Amino acid sequence: MSENKQENSKNTQGTELSAWMAGGEQQELDEKEQHPLNKLRLQDALQIVRRTHLLIEEIPAQIDRSSVNAFLDQLARLSTNQLANFTNQLNTQQVGLIYAAFSEPLYKEEKQILRNMALYRASYYTFIIGFVIWQHAFPNSDMQLTLSLVYRYLQGRGEERPPFAQELLADKCSLELSDRIFVQQCVRLLEKELLIKQTCSNLTEFFRRYAIQSKGTFAATVLGYFFLMVDWTWYVKESRMLFLHLPLMVNEVAGEIVSRLINLDQSAAKSKNFLFRQLEQVLAQDDFNRRIKPLIQPAVWRQYQRWLVEDKISIHCLNNAVKRAFLFNYLDDVMDAADLNSEILALRFHDFLLIDDSKNTEQILYYDNATVRNMLARDLPETYLATPPLGVRLASDALNNRNLKGIISLPLADGDLKVSQMLLDFALQRTAKKTQAGTKKVLQAWTETTTANNNRSGR
Repeated sequence: MSENKQENSKNTQGTELSAWMAGGEQQELDEKEQHPLNKLRLQDALQIVRRTHLLIEEIPAQIDRSSVNAFLDQLARLSTNQLANFTNQLNTQQVGLIYAAFSEPLYKEEKQILRNMALYRASYYTFIIGFVIWQHAFPNSDMQLTLSLVYRYLQGRGEERPPFAQELLADKCSLELSDRIFVQQCVRLLEKELLIKQTCSNLTEFFRRYAIQSKGTFAATVLGYFFLMVDWTWYVKESRMLFLHLPLMVNEVAGEIVSRLINLDQSAAKSKNFLFRQLEQVLAQDDFNRRIKPLIQPAVWRQYQRWLVEDKISIHCLNNAVKRAFLFNYLDDVMDAADLNSEILALRFHDFLLIDDSKNTEQILYYDNATVRNMLARDLPETYLATPPLGVRLASDALNNRNLKGIISLPLADGDLKVSQMLLDFALQRTAKKTQAGTKKVLQAWTETTTANNNRSGR
């Protein structure tokens, strides 16, 4: 591996072992030299259009808390007579601030002023703007009440709807009810249109039809209950939507879905691998992992961890069946697995690590935890552990001396494979555990049999 490749690996991936042990400027180019004047003018014009005519789904990202508070401060300085003229002059993005303001603590009088402003500027276009903002702030009962008032007002006017508002979610589900009931109605509508009548072919089509925004808390809430309702084949069909929204779901719902995924039976083996690899990426998000892990039964979590280790070993040892078979003997003992780079795999056990370089087909390296800590304390890259220059002991010597300290080479050649297995068994105290467990089970069975016979004979 080249020095550049090793350095890049260190910078991007070299943190796993440390975590286990602990528990040039680009030169600016003159735009005038790069673009003809007419092209610059066109680009400038396009930028102005993009800034002043945002797509509806782009508006929430342009509204932050400081702009909302500045908007509320401006309102506080207006007299009652000035409000109508001020509201009339608001541009599209500023109308969005009317709805976004409900995310801030407000007095009762302020809420009523904002509702009056929303009604004054009521149109199907501004309603959809408010509906999109509400989805990202969900749940928000004050914003939902304002939307229901605007919707009812628009319905009462009876004017012809524009093309973009021919179908609204509010037509099918009642915003006047609580957010919990509204979500229930949405899930039933989704079930009806996707599963029963099949008027929508997939979730994306349903979301597009009713202006539901992906990556919003409302969408995640609806999808959470949908995925709890359907069978696992929908997890495969809609895997992109599932894993995009899983971190945004309510903890209990997300935990139940993750548990369902892990508990898929062997009849879904191929699909399980497909889903688990995506689940692995989501669980790599530390915040989501911390929130979800306590909600999953320990036995279920161990099942996932075992799959994760098995999958990493399978991929890493794709071209080395002997190495794969050797490591598979210890699947239940591995606590963690991590790719230090595309060629180096690290496996964590209770008191030691195994480091394997796929290019080295003849051996795997054993390290006790103290040795790894000492080496990393010298600021060596973690990938260095795969090719240490000195101090590597033979497995036979370590086994004869009953000394598991330092770096030990586990050879995989036919004549040496047994010694490597014996050393790992010794390191795990596997033989002693098996003998003790087996003896207890036999004696227990003997005594239970004797007791049962005595009871039957009346003695």
